Amino acid sequence: MMPLRARRMPVTAAAEHAPLLFCESERKSRRRRPVPGIGSALLFCTVMAMPLAASAQDGPVSDPPLRDAQFGVSTTRPGLQRRVEMYQWRREGEGFVTDWVSRAVDSSGFPPAMANPARMPVPARDWIAESVHIDGHPLDPEVLRRLGHWQRFRPGFSALPGHVGARYQPEGDGLGSAEDPQYPRVGDVRITWHELRLPSLAGRVDLVDGRWRLARPAAAEDVAGSVAGGVGAVEPRDRPNAEPGPTPSRGGALTWSLAALLLGALLLLWSRRR
Repeated sequence: MMPLRARRMPVTAAAEHAPLLFCESERKSRRRRPVPGIGSALLFCTVMAMPLAASAQDGPVSDPPLRDAQFGVSTTRPGLQRRVEMYQWRREGEGFVTDWVSRAVDSSGFPPAMANPARMPVPARDWIAESVHIDGHPLDPEVLRRLGHWQRFRPGFSALPGHVGARYQPEGDGLGSAEDPQYPRVGDVRITWHELRLPSLAGRVDLVDGRWRLARPAAAEDVAGSVAGGVGAVEPRDRPNAEPGPTPSRGGALTWSLAALLLGALLLLWSRRR
Protein backbone atom coordinates (compact mmCIF):
# COMPACT_ATOMS: atom_id res chain seq x y z
CA MET A 1 0.00 0.00 0.00
CA MET A 2 1.36 3.41 -0.96
CA PRO A 3 1.60 6.05 1.84
CA LEU A 4 -0.93 8.89 1.83
CA ARG A 5 0.41 12.30 0.90
CA ALA A 6 -1.07 15.73 1.56
CA ARG A 7 -2.50 17.31 -1.52
CA ARG A 8 -0.99 20.67 -2.26
CA MET A 9 -2.71 23.39 -4.25
CA PRO A 10 -0.79 24.49 -7.24
CA VAL A 11 0.90 27.82 -7.00
CA THR A 12 -1.23 29.19 -9.83
CA ALA A 13 -4.49 28.21 -8.07
CA ALA A 14 -3.37 29.78 -4.80
CA ALA A 15 -2.50 32.94 -6.63
CA GLU A 16 -5.95 32.99 -8.19
CA HIS A 17 -7.69 32.65 -4.82
CA ALA A 18 -5.51 35.19 -3.02
CA PRO A 19 -7.48 38.28 -4.14
CA LEU A 20 -10.75 36.64 -3.04
CA LEU A 21 -9.35 35.73 0.37
CA PHE A 22 -7.97 39.24 0.81
CA CYS A 23 -11.33 40.86 -0.11
CA GLU A 24 -13.23 38.60 2.30
CA SER A 25 -10.80 39.41 5.10
CA GLU A 26 -11.01 43.11 4.34
CA ARG A 27 -14.85 42.94 4.32
CA LYS A 28 -14.90 41.29 7.78
CA SER A 29 -12.43 43.77 9.21
CA ARG A 30 -14.58 46.65 7.96
CA ARG A 31 -17.63 45.19 9.68
CA ARG A 32 -15.79 45.00 13.00
CA ARG A 33 -14.06 48.35 12.71
CA PRO A 34 -15.84 50.90 14.94
CA VAL A 35 -16.77 54.30 13.68
CA PRO A 36 -14.10 56.80 14.76
CA GLY A 37 -15.18 58.67 17.86
CA ILE A 38 -18.26 56.53 18.60
CA GLY A 39 -16.76 55.20 21.86
CA SER A 40 -15.98 58.71 23.04
CA ALA A 41 -19.49 59.86 22.15
CA LEU A 42 -21.10 57.01 24.08
CA LEU A 43 -18.85 57.66 27.06
CA PHE A 44 -19.74 61.36 26.96
CA CYS A 45 -23.49 60.61 26.89
CA THR A 46 -23.18 58.17 29.79
CA VAL A 47 -21.17 60.61 31.91
CA MET A 48 -23.63 63.39 31.17
CA ALA A 49 -26.61 61.21 32.06
CA MET A 50 -25.22 60.04 35.42
CA PRO A 51 -25.22 63.37 37.28
CA LEU A 52 -28.51 64.36 35.69
CA ALA A 53 -30.19 61.18 36.91
CA ALA A 54 -28.57 61.52 40.33
CA SER A 55 -29.80 65.09 40.67
CA ALA A 56 -33.47 64.03 40.51
CA GLN A 57 -34.64 64.46 44.11
CA ASP A 58 -38.06 64.03 45.71
CA GLY A 59 -38.30 67.48 47.26
CA PRO A 60 -36.00 69.58 49.45
CA VAL A 61 -33.03 68.02 51.19
CA SER A 62 -31.42 69.11 54.43
CA ASP A 63 -27.86 70.23 54.89
CA PRO A 64 -26.59 69.24 57.40
CA PRO A 65 -28.56 65.98 57.56
CA LEU A 66 -30.98 65.24 60.40
CA ARG A 67 -29.53 62.64 62.75
CA ASP A 68 -30.69 60.14 65.35
CA ALA A 69 -27.49 60.17 67.38
CA GLN A 70 -28.56 57.34 69.69
CA PHE A 71 -28.53 54.87 66.78
CA GLY A 72 -26.28 56.67 64.32
CA VAL A 73 -29.05 57.01 61.72
CA SER A 74 -29.31 60.09 59.51
CA THR A 75 -31.14 61.39 56.46
CA THR A 76 -30.85 64.36 54.13
CA ARG A 77 -34.64 64.73 53.96
CA PRO A 78 -36.34 67.52 55.95
CA GLY A 79 -37.77 65.04 58.46
CA LEU A 80 -36.63 61.93 60.33
CA GLN A 81 -38.81 59.68 62.44
CA ARG A 82 -37.98 56.75 64.74
CA ARG A 83 -40.83 54.30 65.27
CA VAL A 84 -40.70 51.75 68.09
CA GLU A 85 -42.87 48.70 68.67
CA MET A 86 -42.80 46.28 71.62
CA TYR A 87 -44.10 42.73 71.71
CA GLN A 88 -46.80 42.70 74.41
CA TRP A 89 -49.94 41.08 75.71
CA ARG A 90 -53.21 42.82 74.83
CA ARG A 91 -56.88 42.05 75.20
CA GLU A 92 -58.81 40.63 72.27
CA GLY A 93 -62.43 39.86 72.96
CA GLU A 94 -62.66 37.64 76.03
CA GLY A 95 -59.03 36.52 75.84
CA PHE A 96 -55.47 37.76 75.41
CA VAL A 97 -53.06 37.72 72.47
CA THR A 98 -49.48 38.84 71.92
CA ASP A 99 -48.86 41.50 69.30
CA TRP A 100 -46.50 44.31 68.27
CA VAL A 101 -47.80 47.57 69.77
CA SER A 102 -46.34 51.07 69.42
CA ARG A 103 -47.18 52.07 73.01
CA ALA A 104 -46.87 50.45 76.41
CA VAL A 105 -50.00 48.39 77.16
CA ASP A 106 -51.16 48.62 80.78
CA SER A 107 -51.34 45.05 82.06
CA SER A 108 -52.27 45.85 85.67
CA GLY A 109 -55.58 43.96 85.26
CA PHE A 110 -54.05 41.03 83.36
CA PRO A 111 -53.20 37.63 84.87
CA PRO A 112 -49.69 37.55 86.40
CA ALA A 113 -48.41 35.34 83.57
CA MET A 114 -49.36 38.03 81.06
CA ALA A 115 -47.55 41.02 82.56
CA ASN A 116 -46.08 43.61 80.17
CA PRO A 117 -43.12 45.93 80.80
CA ALA A 118 -44.24 49.16 82.47
CA ARG A 119 -42.80 51.40 79.73
CA MET A 120 -41.21 51.35 76.31
CA PRO A 121 -37.46 50.73 76.60
CA VAL A 122 -36.77 53.07 73.66
CA PRO A 123 -38.91 56.18 73.02
CA ALA A 124 -40.29 57.05 69.61
CA ARG A 125 -38.97 60.37 68.33
CA ASP A 126 -39.07 62.57 65.29
CA TRP A 127 -36.92 65.39 63.97
CA ILE A 128 -38.30 68.08 61.65
CA ALA A 129 -36.09 70.69 59.98
CA GLU A 130 -37.05 74.05 61.46
CA SER A 131 -36.09 76.04 58.40
CA VAL A 132 -36.33 74.74 54.84
CA HIS A 133 -35.18 76.91 51.94
CA ILE A 134 -35.61 76.44 48.20
CA ASP A 135 -33.62 78.71 45.89
CA GLY A 136 -32.88 80.98 48.85
CA HIS A 137 -36.54 81.42 49.85
CA PRO A 138 -38.04 79.78 52.96
CA LEU A 139 -40.66 77.07 52.60
CA ASP A 140 -43.79 77.64 54.65
CA PRO A 141 -44.16 74.90 57.33
CA GLU A 142 -47.72 74.35 56.11
CA VAL A 143 -46.29 72.81 52.94
CA LEU A 144 -44.52 70.12 54.97
CA ARG A 145 -47.62 69.47 57.07
CA ARG A 146 -50.01 69.22 54.13
CA LEU A 147 -47.89 67.60 51.42
CA GLY A 148 -45.23 65.70 53.38
CA HIS A 149 -45.53 61.97 53.97
CA TRP A 150 -43.42 59.50 55.94
CA GLN A 151 -41.66 56.80 53.96
CA ARG A 152 -39.72 53.94 55.52
CA PHE A 153 -36.09 53.54 54.56
CA ARG A 154 -33.37 51.11 55.59
CA PRO A 155 -30.31 52.75 57.14
CA GLY A 156 -26.88 51.26 56.63
CA PHE A 157 -26.15 51.06 60.38
CA SER A 158 -22.49 51.72 59.67
CA ALA A 159 -22.36 54.20 62.60
CA LEU A 160 -24.26 52.00 65.07
CA PRO A 161 -22.77 52.57 68.56
CA GLY A 162 -21.19 49.54 70.20
CA HIS A 163 -23.54 49.32 73.18
CA VAL A 164 -26.55 49.51 70.87
CA GLY A 165 -25.14 46.85 68.54
CA ALA A 166 -24.73 44.49 71.50
CA ARG A 167 -28.49 44.58 72.17
CA TYR A 168 -30.01 45.03 68.72
CA GLN A 169 -29.41 43.34 65.40
CA PRO A 170 -30.57 44.17 61.86
CA GLU A 171 -34.09 42.91 61.29
CA GLY A 172 -35.90 43.69 58.06
CA ASP A 173 -35.55 47.42 57.38
CA GLY A 174 -34.62 48.25 60.97
CA LEU A 175 -33.30 46.80 64.22
CA GLY A 176 -34.73 44.21 66.60
CA SER A 177 -33.87 42.85 70.03
CA ALA A 178 -35.34 39.35 69.55
CA GLU A 179 -32.83 36.51 69.50
CA ASP A 180 -35.04 34.79 66.93
CA PRO A 181 -37.21 37.30 65.00
CA GLN A 182 -39.64 34.53 64.07
CA TYR A 183 -40.31 33.76 67.74
CA PRO A 184 -40.25 37.07 69.67
CA ARG A 185 -40.83 37.19 73.41
CA VAL A 186 -42.82 39.70 75.44
CA GLY A 187 -40.66 42.77 75.92
CA ASP A 188 -38.75 42.43 72.62
CA VAL A 189 -38.46 45.62 70.60
CA ARG A 190 -38.21 46.41 66.93
CA ILE A 191 -37.28 49.84 65.56
CA THR A 192 -37.75 51.33 62.10
CA TRP A 193 -36.93 54.73 60.63
CA HIS A 194 -38.94 56.87 58.25
CA GLU A 195 -37.95 60.00 56.35
CA LEU A 196 -40.14 62.92 55.34
CA ARG A 197 -40.63 63.21 51.60
CA LEU A 198 -42.42 65.75 49.46
CA PRO A 199 -43.95 65.26 46.01
CA SER A 200 -43.03 67.51 43.13
CA LEU A 201 -43.88 71.06 44.20
CA ALA A 202 -44.51 72.31 40.66
CA GLY A 203 -47.98 73.83 40.63
CA ARG A 204 -48.45 73.17 44.34
CA VAL A 205 -46.58 76.16 45.77
CA ASP A 206 -46.37 79.86 44.92
CA LEU A 207 -43.72 82.40 45.86
CA VAL A 208 -45.65 84.97 47.91
CA ASP A 209 -43.86 87.80 49.77
CA GLY A 210 -40.55 85.97 49.50
CA ARG A 211 -41.89 82.70 50.95
CA TRP A 212 -42.98 79.49 49.22
CA ARG A 213 -46.62 79.00 50.23
CA LEU A 214 -49.13 76.31 49.42
CA ALA A 215 -51.25 77.19 46.40
CA ARG A 216 -54.91 77.31 47.38
CA PRO A 217 -56.29 74.90 44.71
CA ALA A 218 -53.47 72.46 45.44
CA ALA A 219 -54.10 72.84 49.18
CA ALA A 220 -57.75 71.85 48.87
CA GLU A 221 -56.88 68.92 46.62
CA ASP A 222 -54.14 67.57 48.86
CA VAL A 223 -56.09 68.01 52.07
CA ALA A 224 -59.02 66.09 50.59
CA GLY A 225 -56.72 63.24 49.61
CA SER A 226 -54.42 63.33 52.62
CA VAL A 227 -53.25 60.05 54.12
CA ALA A 228 -53.81 59.29 57.81
CA GLY A 229 -50.63 59.43 59.84
CA GLY A 230 -49.10 62.21 57.77
CA VAL A 231 -46.90 64.98 59.06
CA GLY A 232 -49.89 66.97 60.31
CA ALA A 233 -50.72 64.18 62.75
CA VAL A 234 -47.24 64.22 64.30
CA GLU A 235 -46.15 66.52 67.09
CA PRO A 236 -42.39 67.05 66.64
CA ARG A 237 -40.29 66.71 69.77
CA ASP A 238 -36.95 67.80 68.29
CA ARG A 239 -36.54 70.64 65.82
CA PRO A 240 -32.85 71.08 64.94
CA ASN A 241 -31.98 73.87 62.56
CA ALA A 242 -31.31 72.74 59.03
CA GLU A 243 -30.84 74.58 55.78
CA PRO A 244 -31.92 72.39 52.83
CA GLY A 245 -30.32 73.34 49.58
CA PRO A 246 -32.11 74.26 46.36
CA THR A 247 -34.52 71.73 44.93
CA PRO A 248 -33.51 70.51 41.48
CA SER A 249 -36.18 70.16 38.85
CA ARG A 250 -36.95 66.45 38.85
CA GLY A 251 -38.83 66.47 35.57
CA GLY A 252 -36.13 68.46 33.79
CA ALA A 253 -33.33 66.26 35.09
CA LEU A 254 -35.08 63.07 34.05
CA THR A 255 -35.86 64.53 30.63
CA TRP A 256 -32.22 65.42 29.96
CA SER A 257 -31.06 62.04 31.28
CA LEU A 258 -33.38 60.15 28.95
CA ALA A 259 -32.38 62.39 26.04
CA ALA A 260 -28.67 61.70 26.64
CA LEU A 261 -29.24 57.96 26.88
CA LEU A 262 -31.39 57.98 23.73
CA LEU A 263 -28.69 59.86 21.85
CA GLY A 264 -26.14 57.27 22.92
CA ALA A 265 -28.40 54.42 21.76
CA LEU A 266 -28.94 56.08 18.37
CA LEU A 267 -25.20 56.56 17.90
CA LEU A 268 -24.59 52.92 18.77
CA LEU A 269 -27.28 51.76 16.29
CA TRP A 270 -25.82 54.00 13.59
CA SER A 271 -22.33 52.60 14.14
CA ARG A 272 -23.56 49.02 13.81
CA ARG A 273 -25.30 49.77 10.52
CA ARG A 274 -22.07 51.26 9.15
